[in-house]
Amino acid sequence: MKKGILYVSTPLLFSSFSYADIREFDNAVNELCKKTKVCTSELIEADSNIPPEMKTMMNSFLDEMCKNYARIGEYAENTDLIQSATACLNSMAARSCNDLLNADNETDECMQYEKVANKYDNE
Repeated sequence: MKKGILYVSTPLLFSSFSYADIREFDNAVNELCKKTKVCTSELIEADSNIPPEMKTMMNSFLDEMCKNYARIGEYAENTDLIQSATACLNSMAARSCNDLLNADNETDECMQYEKVANKYDNE
């Protein structure tokens, strides 16, 4: 009887971890998108030579970028991928606006995410 309980509860336990991982991932996507939009808006507002059409185009670009970040969540069954993506997104959101928009180096967390993602590309 105890084995039956273990078999039934084990998938529920793993699915709850996946749900928590996805929730954290979604929060990280939203935080980075919000930060990127704020930083970009500040940069655009500081330059009065940027025409309104360019501002609109930049906002569309940022919306697409955020959608691309969110697409990583389609691989939710790969917990290590979601966790490393979440760490990468959080590390980027923690940067200053200047570093976020102009940094040439990736964060350590993003380099780790690339390693994990490459593992899935090669399968």
